[in-house]
Amino acid sequence: MDENLIGLAYCTEDVLEDFLTSFEKCPICGSSDRHAMPPTEEFHNRYTNAMASYTDADPKELLAKIAVFKCEVCSTEYCDPWLKRDFAAELYGVVMGQHRFGWWAFDQWASNKQEFSTSSMNRGALWTYLLEHAGQIDKYAEVNCPFAGFTTHFDNMNGPLEETERAEISNFIIGMREAYHESDQFAGWPKKLDRKAPPAPAPRNRYLIREPSSYYWGNNCVHQNTSCHAMATMLFNIKMTSFNEIETDAVDFDVIGLFQALDHFVDPMTVLRRALKAARIVIVVGHNYKSVIHKQHQFQFGGGLSDYLRGCGFAVKDVPEELIAIDIDDDQNSRCYLISEKENFDD
Repeated sequence: MDENLIGLAYCTEDVLEDFLTSFEKCPICGSSDRHAMPPTEEFHNRYTNAMASYTDADPKELLAKIAVFKCEVCSTEYCDPWLKRDFAAELYGVVMGQHRFGWWAFDQWASNKQEFSTSSMNRGALWTYLLEHAGQIDKYAEVNCPFAGFTTHFDNMNGPLEETERAEISNFIIGMREAYHESDQFAGWPKKLDRKAPPAPAPRNRYLIREPSSYYWGNNCVHQNTSCHAMATMLFNIKMTSFNEIETDAVDFDVIGLFQALDHFVDPMTVLRRALKAARIVIVVGHNYKSVIHKQHQFQFGGGLSDYLRGCGFAVKDVPEELIAIDIDDDQNSRCYLISEKENFDD
C-alpha cells in the first residue's frame, strides 16, 4: 500500500463491502428501470488507483466490483455499487484533495497559454456561442471550481501577461508562502493585486458559487499554500457566494456555469434547479462522454439527457460538438448544454 495514503483503521476483512454501497436508482431521474452495460476494458487513472490503494484492494478487483448500468428513462450511465458517502468525502477531501484539472488550467494561464484545451474544449468558441444565445452577460457565476470554465479566458482577453505582471503574480504567491512559514498564527494574506479588469464582452460581475458535496473537492484544494477560492479572489476579483445566500438575497444572474461539476453532486437535479431559479441560462458541461465511465465518478450523462430535461419543462440547447471541440475525434470531448426555464432557444 502507498504509505502516503492512510485511513484503514475502520476496514473489516472485506474492504470492498466496507467502502462500497448499492445505488439502484438513477442519480438523475430516480428511475430503477435500467439495463447492465457490457463489460469493457477498465479505465485506470490516479483516482481509481488511489481508491484501490486506500482500501488495500487490488485495482482490477475493485473496478470489477463496480458494475455500470444505463438508465432506460434518461440514458444516464451510473455505477452500482459505488463509493459510500464517507469514503467519497475522504477521497475528494483528503486522499486526492487537490483538483488537479482545475490547477492545471490555472498553471496553463500562468504560463501565458492564450488558448488551451480544457476538457478538449475551445472556451473562446464556447463563449462566443453563449453570447449569441444569451445576449449581454453582466452577472456571471460558476460552481465550485474557479478555473474549469471561463475565468482565465476572460483574463486572456487582455492579451498575454506582460513580464512585469508575471513577476508581480510570482512575488505575490511567494509572499504568501513566506508569510505562512514565518507566522505562528497565519491568518491570510492582507494584499490584493490591482489587476486590469477584462474588457467587454467579459461580464463585469463574476462570482463563484461554493456548494458543498461529498463527491467534490474543496476542503483541501490547495496549491502554492493557498486555496483555489482564495486565488480566484485575489487574482481575478471573483466574489464568493453560495446558493443559500443567492436565494436569501434574491440575486439574479445572467448565466451560471457548471463545468464538469453537476456530476459531482449527490442530488444533481436539485443543484440544477437551484441554478435555473437563479439564472436566465445555465451552461452544463459533462465529462468525456465518448469513453467508458471513469469510476471515480458515480455517473456520466447519456445522449438522452436533453430529451429528459425538455420533458421536465426546461428549454435545452445542445452545443454542437464540432463547434467547440479542438479535436472532434478526442475521447475526452465533453457534452455541453445550454438550459433555461426562463428563455426559449431559437434553432
